[in-house]
Amino acid sequence: MTAKRIFNPKWWLVGFAVLHTLMFLVPQLFVTDMVVETNWGADTAPAQAAFYEFQMGVLGIGYTPMLLAMAFFATGRTLAKMTLATALGMAVVAFVNTYTSMALEGYMDDMPAALMIGLPIVLFGGMLLSAVLHLSADET
Repeated sequence: MTAKRIFNPKWWLVGFAVLHTLMFLVPQLFVTDMVVETNWGADTAPAQAAFYEFQMGVLGIGYTPMLLAMAFFATGRTLAKMTLATALGMAVVAFVNTYTSMALEGYMDDMPAALMIGLPIVLFGGMLLSAVLHLSADET
């Protein structure tokens, strides 16, 4: 199996869409109280925390269809360029979010730092590599 097959932009975008939906949207939108407790700790969350956590989910709804549209409607060099832009843009978001989450005392204390740092590196590193490997692809 070649690196180009493993690092196919289409499947990295689909994988990101699935992870985004299952690990972010579903909890934020459907089990908001659990997210509040996980992020803030039991009985220590500010009064408006549930509203803000739910709103984070609402703000993220559009990413899944956009990622899937890119994966299935674009091909070749265009897909690689869109994956590159997505990987770089979301890597900045992940870096800033991880930094600010770790800097706020008491917020997400139960989340291991290795997971907070490692998952974005693997995900966006894989997307970035998949994009770079396919930048010279034909538009088929």
